[in-house]
Amino acid sequence: MLDEQLISKGEVIHHVRNADLAVALVSVGIPLWKTRPYFDVVIRGNRVITWNFPSCSPDKELETLTLIRAWKDDVAFIKAHPNHPFSYALMTLKNLRRFQEHHEKDTPFNAYRLPGVPLNYFAKPGSKREALLLSKGYKQI
Repeated sequence: MLDEQLISKGEVIHHVRNADLAVALVSVGIPLWKTRPYFDVVIRGNRVITWNFPSCSPDKELETLTLIRAWKDDVAFIKAHPNHPFSYALMTLKNLRRFQEHHEKDTPFNAYRLPGVPLNYFAKPGSKREALLLSKGYKQI
């Protein structure tokens, strides 16, 4: 049920399905809508979470819709407002995604240790270093 008191005041609620955008909005001071911060529903067998935001920050400095539009054209926003808190939030999330993509594609190292010696050595599977460690009695842990 929607909060009739807010609706009667003409409050606009913005619905966001992108978790990264929701995190960016919260990080710059746009709070989640107090009455119903999110909807968690299943649509056609898929779980859909929608976060709900008021039209602006409590101090009225930041407008939610302006930041949602900035999200859609983030490069232009960052170039136009390099020191804006939302630019920092955007770049933080972009960098996080880059790190995640890089590590998803990369092959992890295996850890090796000599029995009884509390010192780890690392090598990529199939590498010369792995072969050397195994030939010297190191065991994968």
